[in-house]
Amino acid sequence: MVDGIDGAYSQQTHWMNKPLLFCLITCLILDGCTLIKTSPERPKLTSDPLAASAHLIQAGQLGEAVALLEEAVAQQGENPEYRVQLNKTRLQKQSHERELQDLLLIEQTSALQKQLPIIVRLVRSDPANQALQGRLEQIHKDLKQNRRALSHCGWFQHSLNPKLASRCLTLALSLETDPQDQRLLDHLQKKQLKAQQAQEQKQQAIRQQVLKSRNQERLQQARKFHQANRLNEARKQLYLVLKEDPKNQQALQLLGVLKNQLEGYLNNLLKAGDRLYREGEVEGAKAIWQAAYNLDPNDSRAREKIERAQRVLENLDTLRKAQ
Repeated sequence: MVDGIDGAYSQQTHWMNKPLLFCLITCLILDGCTLIKTSPERPKLTSDPLAASAHLIQAGQLGEAVALLEEAVAQQGENPEYRVQLNKTRLQKQSHERELQDLLLIEQTSALQKQLPIIVRLVRSDPANQALQGRLEQIHKDLKQNRRALSHCGWFQHSLNPKLASRCLTLALSLETDPQDQRLLDHLQKKQLKAQQAQEQKQQAIRQQVLKSRNQERLQQARKFHQANRLNEARKQLYLVLKEDPKNQQALQLLGVLKNQLEGYLNNLLKAGDRLYREGEVEGAKAIWQAAYNLDPNDSRAREKIERAQRVLENLDTLRKAQ
């Protein structure tokens, strides 16, 4: 009997402990899950990792490019191009991050410089304020540390990024003068000036080449107009050439020939108009003189003759109306 009771009690306690055991196992599983660190998702390897990494680099996603190339090296380590590109991208990423850190340093230092005079005025207004005193001391301390960091930036970046180095050194020297930093800044500024002058000379050479090519086309067009006896249009092309290149000998020579020809044509037209005018053909004379004027609008003779013919025609018209 006792054995039966003991067996029943044992069986009951066994089933009663099952929920407790279940909870214990569950807690262990959950705690274990929290302790297990999930590994970062490995980038999916594309068919052309080099092209994909180049696209990521162009988009400024250098970290993703490095991860992709690391995966390519891990899976296809026998390809030396992947390792070379990986090392190159790592250096590019480090350089990019260093530039951003230096830019952040410049912005932070500039902000502290702007805060400093305001804090000084506040301290003068309330000398007993310990919080303001502590803040002023901290700003001076931060500026001193930043000045050393800016100097380091200038020396580190002077061959990699001269413009950034100049900014760092200029800001550092505004905080405290230093002969070595000043010499480096002077060297960088002279170098940048030479580079700027060289760039301007290059641009000037390009503009001159474009100008030369354009004027050659205009000269060619002027010769075609001259051969087709379209003298006025040829002269316009030559004027465009001489406006940009007043000493162009080819244009000056051809313009001299055109002027002689135009002068001959103009005189012949004026004489023909005069003959018709004397014969009473005022309308015909005016048309001939108009052709002379169109040939050379700067010639005052043709303009005066047209005005005279117009007055005669108006008088004749008045007489006809009066009759």
